[in-house]
Amino acid sequence: MLRIAIFRRMLLALLLIAPAAAPAPARAQQLDQRIYLPALYAGVAVSVSFGSGYDQSTGQLTGAATSFAYGAEQIIVQTRVSGGKGLVLRREIVNPRGEKAPTSNILLDSDSYQRTVVYCLTEDGTCASGRLLLERGSYAVRVYLGAQSTAAGARPVAEFGFEVR
Repeated sequence: MLRIAIFRRMLLALLLIAPAAAPAPARAQQLDQRIYLPALYAGVAVSVSFGSGYDQSTGQLTGAATSFAYGAEQIIVQTRVSGGKGLVLRREIVNPRGEKAPTSNILLDSDSYQRTVVYCLTEDGTCASGRLLLERGSYAVRVYLGAQSTAAGARPVAEFGFEVR
């Protein structure tokens, strides 16, 4: 509860300061100039990375990028959380049409958490076979933390994205 109260105060302070700190002319003018940085949630760092492959022996992504050529059948999504022990994590992957991939809530049982999943479209219910090409467009990965992450209307603490062009 203390973390939630601190987060709410920090969010309120950011909302009051943010308009003055980021005037409209300073914003990126082109869509290809997106920058994805780790998001902070009351001392918790969250990052999401994307790749075209995954090395199981090292736990590292291969082909790391935020833009992938049309023809991709899968994207590897790696989520890292540091300092989130005891929080509930939920991650949503949203396709260009606004459809959300199935997800689950995970209780973080350590201060260092990493989860790697394969995002694909399939006719067989598994990414191992029957994969379809991912559609062109922008995809969003929304990260929710805390007890309120499961409530209707909950707001993500961070949003990351990739595109298929």
